[in-house]
Amino acid sequence: MKTKIFFFFSLFAFCGLQSQTIITDQSLVSGIWTLGGSPYIIQGRATVPAGQTLTISAGVQVKFASQVNIYNSAVWSPDTNAVGSLRVNGKITANGTAADTISFIANGNGYWGSLFVTTNANSGSSFSYCKFKNMFQINGYNSSLGATETYTGLSFLPNANFSLLHNRFEENQNAILTYGYSNTKLTIGYSVFKNNMDSNLNPVPMAISINGKAYIYNSIFDNSTITAPDLTIVNSILKNADSSAVFPWSLGPSSCNLINCIFYNNYKAFSGANYVGIYNSIFLNNVKYDTACGSCSWVLNNSVFDGPIKGTWTTSTINYPNTNPGLVNPMPVNGDFHLLSSSICINNGNTTGISTLIPNTDLDGNPRYVGTIDIGPYEYQSANSITPDNFSQIFDLYPNPNNGNFTLKYFIDEEAKMEITGVNGDLICAYNLKTETNSISISNDKLSNGVYFYRITKNGAPFKQGKFVISR
Repeated sequence: MKTKIFFFFSLFAFCGLQSQTIITDQSLVSGIWTLGGSPYIIQGRATVPAGQTLTISAGVQVKFASQVNIYNSAVWSPDTNAVGSLRVNGKITANGTAADTISFIANGNGYWGSLFVTTNANSGSSFSYCKFKNMFQINGYNSSLGATETYTGLSFLPNANFSLLHNRFEENQNAILTYGYSNTKLTIGYSVFKNNMDSNLNPVPMAISINGKAYIYNSIFDNSTITAPDLTIVNSILKNADSSAVFPWSLGPSSCNLINCIFYNNYKAFSGANYVGIYNSIFLNNVKYDTACGSCSWVLNNSVFDGPIKGTWTTSTINYPNTNPGLVNPMPVNGDFHLLSSSICINNGNTTGISTLIPNTDLDGNPRYVGTIDIGPYEYQSANSITPDNFSQIFDLYPNPNNGNFTLKYFIDEEAKMEITGVNGDLICAYNLKTETNSISISNDKLSNGVYFYRITKNGAPFKQGKFVISR
């Protein structure tokens, strides 16, 4: 009996040890963090040394020691271990998958410090299919370096270009920060930003603050402001900002291109810049719009406003003031910003002079066309194309066209169903979508060559529709 009791106890203890990995304060970390060791709990300051690489496997959770009081400056100092942080002097690769995202989150209530790639870090760091939540800052004097440091959220300091694809930033204090080099370029695509705030006593919804160039496409911003001196935003929804959805720059010359976007329910859609170019965009239910300064160059083309067009524009061509854009169901929460069949936005966009800035697909992954396109982030598909803008719901069916073997990857917050129909609307087959898998691979040899529609339903109500082609 004693032997059996010891055996079971030993097995329990062994399993418990394997269920998490503790990273103590001042740890040097590298190698591979695997799902078997997850979650990795960073109790203080961890560092990836120069010349070394930390690889984080798909599905891993990284948890950081956290604090509730964001106004106690002492706990956020680089000289303390009150919160968890990860300094990258070498290289970090955190590339999840649609089915297995990587999470960087607080280990408990409150906020953790920062994940920062330093000035002299090795090149090649990357993040994709990651979730960042409850980041704040590391800010203060670092006695070991003899210098003051400030890092907020996910920070990049090197003189390099970065691409962040398929990531989610939620409830952070300033989600992404890059500074120090004006020629740094940050590319962000297929990402979601929700309720990210600037860390000061009068918080504003700051998601991205960049001293350099930013190209953002096919993304959604909910109560999350973007600021950069050279900014291009394409095929995106920006909504519910308590201040300005886009604030190009206040510390010198700035330019901003806003292309095929929807600005909805913001206190201010955008603030001033030396150059603002707005193309094929929709403005609905915003309280204010900025006005151009006397020496500024502002261009407004092929855009729809639910009220009068305000301000002084250097160039204004074929716009639609006091016009209902014809959206399915625009709402602050769970709204549907697709186009109705009667929408004035259909075929009234134009790509002249901006075609190189427009991705090949819209926010749903449907093709964009050079020449005449629709206004806004979505190309009109059908009268039944209804997709609520729930920020955890992202879908991608590939390859398209396919031979009957294809994959649907998705992010959903509750279980749903995928139905496949023919062009006449008849149901052909259906598949259940589970929240824990985030993808489904389908092989159906009964689908003959032709066009098909897929419809995602939740609780019996449709909220996403797309189309695909079978070609064998």
